Amino acid sequence: MRTISDVIDYHNVAQLGINAPIYSEEYMRLAETNGMLVLTPYDIRKMGWEAAVGAALKHVSEGADGVYLSVDIDAVDQAHAPGTSVPNPGGFLAYEVLDVVFEIAARAHLLALDITEVSPPLDRDEMTSKLAAQIALNFMAGVVRREANRLRTATD
Repeated sequence: MRTISDVIDYHNVAQLGINAPIYSEEYMRLAETNGMLVLTPYDIRKMGWEAAVGAALKHVSEGADGVYLSVDIDAVDQAHAPGTSVPNPGGFLAYEVLDVVFEIAARAHLLALDITEVSPPLDRDEMTSKLAAQIALNFMAGVVRREANRLRTATD
């Protein structure tokens, strides 16, 4: 029987915004041992988004054909994304996640996007669902930007 570790090279995995207190020391050590890049919200705030995105893209792109982007909505502060099973006080601001998704899509060869942990029954005024939709739109806008830049470069 195959497991996920049989098909994923963890040296090409980056987790941005993992809330370290939720995860055990053992998890963090295992991630590091397997070559994953794990940046907590504290790490990202300390180094800045530009550096964090650059490090993540470098890490996941080495020897890879493309990037798979998964956005876990519970990394967003509960004031902006209340409709999730694990609301997160002190999470990222909505615009930070929107900007980062756009930036990643504009810079990397993205193969796919998923958005997880959106729970409409727990949502207020469809705030989380609307944010998830906007994340998808920013992803598509970033892909369009990357392709426009590629075509412009090819014709220059």
